[in-house]
Amino acid sequence: MSPSSSESIDLEQLQQISGGDPEFEQELLQLFVEDAAAQVEALRAAIAQQNGSAIEETAHHLKGASANVGATAIAQAASKLETSAYTKQSEQQRVLFEACSRVYLRSVSTCSRSITIRVLEFEHHA
Repeated sequence: MSPSSSESIDLEQLQQISGGDPEFEQELLQLFVEDAAAQVEALRAAIAQQNGSAIEETAHHLKGASANVGATAIAQAASKLETSAYTKQSEQQRVLFEACSRVYLRSVSTCSRSITIRVLEFEHHA
């Protein structure tokens, strides 16, 4: 099941990756949020410096990390940014970065809610 436009994480994919282990899901989401924050900041710097190769490399990393945890909206936004860097469409990079950043912030909110829900469910069943 794909995430809706209001949901930034495909929770079914995350559960599949984690083998249904809520503690592992929590760990994956926390690691993702930390890594994605660093990648978003690296993208911000690369765009400010107009460093196309750094934009392409960082967007590719963010795309893969996002896809791994079911953050498909970020993966799609990062893919567009990666393509713009590859095709040297620098005029689009700021707009695409802002879109990617907004999706990232929504995804972080979704991750935080998911972590809280998973912990509560785990504690309730323990």
